[in-house]
Amino acid sequence: MKIFVSMILALVLLASGISPTTTKSFVASGPSMAPTIHDGDRIVVDTSHDLEIEREDLILLVVDGKEYVKRVVGLEGDVVEKTTRDSITIHEERYESVIWGDVTYPISLAKDEFFVLGDNLNHSLDSRTFGVITREQIIGKVISIQSRNKGN
Repeated sequence: MKIFVSMILALVLLASGISPTTTKSFVASGPSMAPTIHDGDRIVVDTSHDLEIEREDLILLVVDGKEYVKRVVGLEGDVVEKTTRDSITIHEERYESVIWGDVTYPISLAKDEFFVLGDNLNHSLDSRTFGVITREQIIGKVISIQSRNKGN
């Protein structure tokens, strides 16, 4: 059955113009992207170098040698502001949080800079703790999520 699913996924990727040689499979670890991605879910990432990164994209990135899956919420030209003790605002969207690192606000995002957050804000290491990420830190875009629990 696994072989059949793998063959179907490869055919879908080829039909969409994505080569299996430009994809990476990754197993999610931890709660930071719940409810979108759960611990143990398999993620397929397009690692093409010419990817256009857009707001709300899920990306695989590397910070200090560790790989993370996060959601892009801030793009070039955006200003990230800490509007209250417990929230930040990006592109007119407010995010409430209990996690804060040593990042100084406001942050103006320059070319090829991104602000990323985990979907589970209270259990995520992301740009609030490790700061802005650059295009060079992006491994690729998530193109498929395969739940470890078939019911999810």
